[in-house]
Amino acid sequence: MKHEFVFDKSPFANYHAPTILATKENLLVAFFAGECEGSSDVGIWLSKKQQNVWHSPKLIATDNFP
Repeated sequence: MKHEFVFDKSPFANYHAPTILATKENLLVAFFAGECEGSSDVGIWLSKKQQNVWHSPKLIATDNFP
């Protein structure tokens, strides 16, 4: 087992509920992030580890109902 940070700086104020998935090629970490729970900017973000390097988190889903 190894302990490490997925990212140093984040483009969001808060994040929680991470989920980790190991594939044959990489590790994936998905989590909720945004200003605060219930805010319109909350979405699901994904970070990928390839060739032993974590890539910056990317926003992959939002739920912006009017």
